Amino acid sequence: HGGELLRSILASSSPGSTVGIAGMAYKVGTPYIDKSFGVWLARELLRSDRRVVVWDPLALDAVREELASSVEYATSLSALAQCSSVIMITQP
Repeated sequence: HGGELLRSILASSSPGSTVGIAGMAYKVGTPYIDKSFGVWLARELLRSDRRVVVWDPLALDAVREELASSVEYATSLSALAQCSSVIMITQP
């Protein structure tokens, strides 16, 4: 399923465009990102020359440790929406 979603996002965006990912945790309501689809997706989008902005109400500290400055961090869902040409909402 992840590969199909990635192909769809790549088809809907162009290199250099901004893709927003809302929801980075592995499990809703937690800050855990082990096996997180959002983290996997961010890495794949970066490999495909997309600019990635992420937001999660609980997991941003863990994401910052994992992805550091390779992605940008939105301060809210509305800020993520304003700067993204495509948005992916990930829910486990």
